[in-house]
Amino acid sequence: VAAAGDAVMALDDATPHWLVGGRTGSGKTVFLLDVLYGLAARYSPDELALFLLDFKEGVSFTEFIPTEADPSWVPHARTVGVESDRQYGVAVLSELVREMNRRAGVMKQSGVTKLSDLRGVRRDVALPRLVTVIDEFHVLFQGNDETAKRAASLLEEVARKGRSYGVHLILASQSVSGIETLYAKGPSVF
Repeated sequence: VAAAGDAVMALDDATPHWLVGGRTGSGKTVFLLDVLYGLAARYSPDELALFLLDFKEGVSFTEFIPTEADPSWVPHARTVGVESDRQYGVAVLSELVREMNRRAGVMKQSGVTKLSDLRGVRRDVALPRLVTVIDEFHVLFQGNDETAKRAASLLEEVARKGRSYGVHLILASQSVSGIETLYAKGPSVF
C-alpha cells in the first residue's frame, strides 16, 4: 500500500528484478511468500517456474516442498534450497545462465529478441518465466574467495541479460554493506 492507494508491482520487461530490504522482523519473508503464492495462483507451471534459495534459517520456502508434516507442494517450484549453502547457490545461478544461453539459441533461430515475442511466434516452445528468489542473498558473497567471485559474476550476468530471456531475480537482505565482492559489480547488479 502506498500513500495514494494500492501499489502495483510487476515482474516484466520494464521491471525485471526486485531488491527487497528491511530490518529483522519487518516482513520481508512474509512479503516474498505473498508474492510467490500470488504468482503461483495466477500462472500455471507451464508459464512460471520458481527457483527458491534461502540462506537465512532454511525454513522460508519449506511450504513449497512436501514434508512429513505437510505432503503438499507448489508445482511451480523447480528448485527449493532449504538450508542452502553457497556452492548450491552458485550451482543454481550457473543453471540459470545455461538456461538463458539455451533460450538465446531458440530465440535466435526464431528471429526474435524477447521472450514475449517468441511466445507469439513459437507456440510449440514451452518457456516459462523463471523467477529466482534469494533470501539473504548477501551470504553468497561472504568473504572474498572464489565462490564469492563466481557468485558475483553469475549474478551480474543474470541481472544484465535475464530480462530478455524471461529470467527474473528477487533478492532479499537486511543489508548489502560489507560485501567486498559486490563493490565493483554494484552499478551493473544494483
